[in-house]
Formats: sequence, C-alpha cells, structure tokens
Amino acid sequence: MLKDVKFENGNLAADHIWFTVGKTILSAELKEGDKITFEARIGAYEKGYVNYKEFIDERTIDYKLNRPTNFRKVKTV
Repeated sequence: MLKDVKFENGNLAADHIWFTVGKTILSAELKEGDKITFEARIGAYEKGYVNYKEFIDERTIDYKLNRPTNFRKVKTV
C-alpha cells in the first residue's frame, strides 16, 4: 500500500492506494517511509455489494493504478 500519493504538482491524489508489487518494485527493497516516483495510468473499477434477487446494488466507482513505469526511489529513510 502506498500512502499520501501526490501528483507531480504536489497536490494530494489519494491518502492511500493499494498497489500490486511487481519485480521492479520488489527489487528496490523499499522500507516504510521511503519516497518513490513513478508514472501510471489511472483506471476505474466498480466495487461494492450486489444482490439482484433482493434488488440491492451498493456498487461505487473507485480507482486503481495500471501499468506503472519509470519507477525510482528518490529518498530513503
């Protein structure tokens, strides 16, 4: 999980975001508090509970990061 994810201009994009750990990120041997920079595409997905039989639809739209590139550690704690 990444927290305090910011856009390039410094504005907060998300207070946290779950992120799939691939080989590139794993090889960086990140520790809690390290700062990183990367580029990624933002994708939307539906989350929530649905029960068609009871006419319950509590889905909402949330966002995820896709295809991270240019991954780099910029500060180590």
